[in-house]
Amino acid sequence: MASRDASAAEILWEQLPDYFKPVLDYQAIVKMYGYALQTAQRGAEQVRANLYVQTADETTLAWWEQVLHLAPEPGAPLSYRRTRVLQKLSSSVPFSIGYLKSQLTTLFGADGYTVEVDPVLLKLTINVNRADYGALGLLWDLLWEIVPAHIEIAASQLVKEQIGSRDAYIGGVLSIVHQQTI
Repeated sequence: MASRDASAAEILWEQLPDYFKPVLDYQAIVKMYGYALQTAQRGAEQVRANLYVQTADETTLAWWEQVLHLAPEPGAPLSYRRTRVLQKLSSSVPFSIGYLKSQLTTLFGADGYTVEVDPVLLKLTINVNRADYGALGLLWDLLWEIVPAHIEIAASQLVKEQIGSRDAYIGGVLSIVHQQTI
């Protein structure tokens, strides 16, 4: 009996009656059908993987980005693209601070952000303290999708790195980027 990890050709060979095994024609037929079945099985597994955004291949992610009107970012890793698609699919209205915090927790973890709300000035101040690729881009995608237009947003990414060596001579550069969108 063939194991679960056996190829399709091995399974077919086992099912072939013993008196056909020495015949070269049947050996070739088993190899041909084994290859065809293996190819069909790989295709079926890829179709199954593409049913879910978390396991979809690059072509399927590109299709989702087109459907959801997400501009592709050149060189972005698949994990980032999957997160953008899932974020867009899971967004809904109306807006509430609780919903915003739950979405931020999903994206950055419970300790990955801080939110300050000024209800008088209608201002949100959000600080993300994760150094992941595209963290600020994911934040802005979320904010543009769910925050109403009359609320002012101040968002920043604060990342601290600890260097373990005392004998290193290191220079530093501080840069600030200010973007205002009206």
